[in-house]
Amino acid sequence: MIKFIKLAFENMDYQLKLNQILDEFKKKDISLDSYQKDITEKILLLAIKIKDETPFKIFTKAEYGLYLHGSVGRGKTLITRTILDHVFKNYLYFHYADFLKHIRSELEDLKSDKNPLKKIVSNLHNTKRVIFIDEFQVEDIADAMILSDVIPSLIKKRSKIFLTSNFSINGLYPNGLQRDKFINSMSVLRDKLNYFQLKGDLDYRLRNIINQHSKESSMIEIQSFIESLFITDAKQNNEFYVNDRRFPCLSYGNEFLWLSYIDFFKVPVGYEDFKTIFDEYKWLFISEFQQLNDDNADLVRRFITFIDLAYIQKMNIKLFLKYEEIDNLYQGNLLKDLWVRTSSRLIEMSSANYLTTN
Repeated sequence: MIKFIKLAFENMDYQLKLNQILDEFKKKDISLDSYQKDITEKILLLAIKIKDETPFKIFTKAEYGLYLHGSVGRGKTLITRTILDHVFKNYLYFHYADFLKHIRSELEDLKSDKNPLKKIVSNLHNTKRVIFIDEFQVEDIADAMILSDVIPSLIKKRSKIFLTSNFSINGLYPNGLQRDKFINSMSVLRDKLNYFQLKGDLDYRLRNIINQHSKESSMIEIQSFIESLFITDAKQNNEFYVNDRRFPCLSYGNEFLWLSYIDFFKVPVGYEDFKTIFDEYKWLFISEFQQLNDDNADLVRRFITFIDLAYIQKMNIKLFLKYEEIDNLYQGNLLKDLWVRTSSRLIEMSSANYLTTN
């Protein structure tokens, strides 16, 4: 009888939270497809089970956490973060890059310890029992060695781990050194965590950016738009670092950089800085365009170099600039011949075709 009542309350909690989550998506004008709806229901049920921590209970696979993988822009972060916000009052959130930065910083502070990783794991576990690591991936052998120790140790301590990734578990760390050893250590993810794939080929982030191309937006609307795309990632800051130098920006995150045309390109910035930016960010946004002449030739020249390199490297870039403004953006003579090519590239880079073929 007690078990029946408990299950009834769990079901009521599930239905209530599911309705709240779906209403939240609706208010944000987000329409879930059948795959996203199914994953939302599964993860919500899992999160509610994880929250129900009865002392001395025997843990099942369902209660250790989640590994959710799928193509870029499918909504993995949005769905998982929204559910965790509704089910748990407190949990640790890390973008993968921030997670590694945290561990490296702790390693530096604990370098005199005999087993610093063990202490780092304990500190993470004791801080919050639920940890969400977004955009999980592995890029080099140093990261692989750290993660093959930290992640299994957290799971062994029964921390509740939520991971989202563009890669399946077997697809992690492609072509890496000692990859077989790493994949073997990560088998704990498949053994202990619920393993879901968010199917579907439509990149919703890309679709939304393409749909936004024809719209004229205020700064507040642009900010809201970018934050809706990178829901957990936006850092409100007016500067960022490149090659150990500070530069002005409007906002940035682990995946994107939002620049002001008039503020960023007026400072001494060059080819090597642009290369570093393109290596570090997946998306670039540029706004606050102004019509300029030869009084600002240095600014325009920097912008031309930036666009040339971005075009060659097929960068994902969104210009908050109307098509009809592009040709008249530069009104000088010194760079007239160069601007013809840049203008053509700006028009191409503002098209849906450019973004969908990158």
